[in-house]
Amino acid sequence: MHAARTLALVLVTLTTTACATASTGTRRVVSQRHNVISFQEIVEERASSAYDLIEKLRPFYLRGRTGGLMGAPPIVYMDDILLGDVTELRGINARDVLEIRYVRGEEMLFRSQEASGHQVIQVVTRRN
Repeated sequence: MHAARTLALVLVTLTTTACATASTGTRRVVSQRHNVISFQEIVEERASSAYDLIEKLRPFYLRGRTGGLMGAPPIVYMDDILLGDVTELRGINARDVLEIRYVRGEEMLFRSQEASGHQVIQVVTRRN
């Protein structure tokens, strides 16, 4: 009887630990991917343009989290080519998009002169 209780206690402990680990792991993945709209999300969403995708899935990309450095709005790159402001996203067909990344202004300080300090929406297309 004592052995059965011990075994039951061990099984409960292992199950609880496994659930807690899985839960923590899932949260970590979600928070790391918060700055990326994946291809899986894109194909599951009905949208006609990259702007519509972002508006439905991560609307804060369009306004920026803090307005960027000096209050500048986000700028848009498609396949590493500067397009301009967020209105340019309306001209990008959602079916051509492989992934969309959001990069905060602080991270752009030393990457690109024209993007320095701006928040950036990077659109990666299937054509690339």
